[in-house]
Amino acid sequence: LIDDSKSVLATTETSPTGYFEFATMPANATHVEVSTTKDWGGANATDALAIQRRTVGFYPSFWDPENDDFPFRDKVGDVRASGLVNATDALFVRHRAIQIITSFPAGDWAFWNSTNEVSFTNENATTARIAIDDINGNILNIGALTYGDVNGSYFPASGKSLVAAQSNDVINVAPGEVFELPVTIDTAMDIGAFTLHLQYNNHLVEILEVNSDLNGFDQIVQDDYISLAWSNLEPHALAKGDAVLTLTLKTLKEVSKDDVVFMIDSRTEIANEYAEVIDGWALKISSIDNTDHTVGIGDMDADGYALTSYPNPFRDELNISYAISEPGHVRVLMLNNMGAIVAELADRHHEPGEYTETLQPQSKELQPGIYFIRMEAANRETVISKSIRVVFVR
Repeated sequence: LIDDSKSVLATTETSPTGYFEFATMPANATHVEVSTTKDWGGANATDALAIQRRTVGFYPSFWDPENDDFPFRDKVGDVRASGLVNATDALFVRHRAIQIITSFPAGDWAFWNSTNEVSFTNENATTARIAIDDINGNILNIGALTYGDVNGSYFPASGKSLVAAQSNDVINVAPGEVFELPVTIDTAMDIGAFTLHLQYNNHLVEILEVNSDLNGFDQIVQDDYISLAWSNLEPHALAKGDAVLTLTLKTLKEVSKDDVVFMIDSRTEIANEYAEVIDGWALKISSIDNTDHTVGIGDMDADGYALTSYPNPFRDELNISYAISEPGHVRVLMLNNMGAIVAELADRHHEPGEYTETLQPQSKELQPGIYFIRMEAANRETVISKSIRVVFVR
């Protein structure tokens, strides 16, 4: 409680359930001032989509003009304090969700007198006041949301947690090789909003570029985090296994398939076109291994042969490593997914040992896609054929 000079006359703190009271009312008290020590948070691309829908009159279910709190939702969505809620507010929310900006013109917290639908006047980012004359009776019900968090999902005490994002697939690369690594979804869905917070080990890998088929996405790579925010009134269809984004990166030191390189932050969220949160999905990222790129005698199978390639996927160069245990004629071929030969890498007699052939895709005018490396080895008695799948990307 404060007077006209803003001198504090009495203070109280809410209980965990939000209850508070003043036992007596000083005669010269003119305003109630409210404040919080809680940090800003909770607003993300889902809220941005809700703001976009409200702007064009497609109201989300929680932001219905028939609801008593409709004016409060408008206040929370007006992060620029312009008196209007529009697509620019949605852009501000996406940008703050991934820390492209770190504050809103409106502040951090919005307060509301829900009994009389009277808004508090903000004094700063976390403090606001209301005139006692605007309070009807002795009861004051205060609503509070962080600006931008129009769906009210924020729980300040929840914090963040990290979950490993690796799959059982392994991508083999050469040390220092620039390669692409897709981040895929394990469930088919139509999405309207996507907020991603992806932590990575910046001692093991360097992120060079982030790309996505989500047109108009906002992203930032900072320290050891990749953050992305996207929302659109037109939903984007994802099939199971589709890449939601693709990372271009390189390894900085030795990385094995058992190293945890990427972790998904619990603040990551996907919503449908109605700004409703979707549950029950997972993002997958292949493990990275740059510890061994050749095959030797010890890698041979029961037939006495071995075949591998790196990096995979490949862009500028593909190295094919193979080993044979007996002398004979060896052919190493590249075939497209229709079985047609597109490159011949070896066609000669080989003595037992280890070999490596190199392919520059530009010289063969390859198109991006899936190819197969096939080794055919003929000795005196048998013909052995081994194949592996490779992917060419640009």
